[in-house]
Amino acid sequence: MPPTVRASLSPSARRGRARFAAALLALGLGAAASRAAAAVADLPWALAGTATYQQTGNVVLTQDSGAQAGAMWAPCALDLTKPFDLTWDLNFGGNNYGCGADGMAFALQKNGTGVVGADSGEHGYDNGGINSGIAVYMDTWTNAVAPYNDPAYESLGVNVNGAPGDATSGCGGGAAITGPCRPGLLPGNAQVTNGAEHAVEYIWTPSGANATLAVKVDGNLQGTWTFNNFAANWFGGDATAVTWGMTASTGGSYNLQQAGVDSVSTINAISVGSAGACAVATPTPNLTPSP
Repeated sequence: MPPTVRASLSPSARRGRARFAAALLALGLGAAASRAAAAVADLPWALAGTATYQQTGNVVLTQDSGAQAGAMWAPCALDLTKPFDLTWDLNFGGNNYGCGADGMAFALQKNGTGVVGADSGEHGYDNGGINSGIAVYMDTWTNAVAPYNDPAYESLGVNVNGAPGDATSGCGGGAAITGPCRPGLLPGNAQVTNGAEHAVEYIWTPSGANATLAVKVDGNLQGTWTFNNFAANWFGGDATAVTWGMTASTGGSYNLQQAGVDSVSTINAISVGSAGACAVATPTPNLTPSP
């Protein structure tokens, strides 16, 4: 079983949790639902691979060393037939482009919480224990050869069903996904590997069998993709209970890559469940801080 751990919240996570609780109350969901679901910003994440917990409340997905692959998965399912809006605090490390690697991926999948993909250019999503779903990856190293075909800047891309290579139609991936081919992570292809936290927002908007996923980085809309017939194509026909989380990897080059949820401004898709999977858990003592 993968470890399920939690620690004290960072200031940004505490702010996110407070905003989330207030939003739930404004939606009329009541204090009990607010307390349970607000814990999305303070989840007992299920960790896999090289992921470890910090005492600041964030998860270190990869250390600043080679051949690592880590994942953090939420115990609360997402119902992709309903909208969600998640904002993460991501730190891609301080080894700049051309020195650090390899990046992260926001993943939606049906393989559960005990899985992680491969290291190197797979971002902890591809070529491993994940063979379902959708991932928007944030690439910080150029693997110019097929199937990666990375551009010479830090970029966004889309993988599906745990397979490498961008799956959008504009990148030669077929007609099921439309949207930009490898847009930059920041305007002007500026670098995110600057040692700072970046707010990365994922906005899922379903409409019938199709859905769009918009990605904002530090408030800038960097790409919007349309996923046609998403449940049938990537979730085995049922997208009402999907595992979600963040993965990352390093290869011959590397970075200290960290993640945490800052806020959830749309509650519709979060399922707290009768078992209380999203209830606030008792803190796990004696957590080992990362270096």
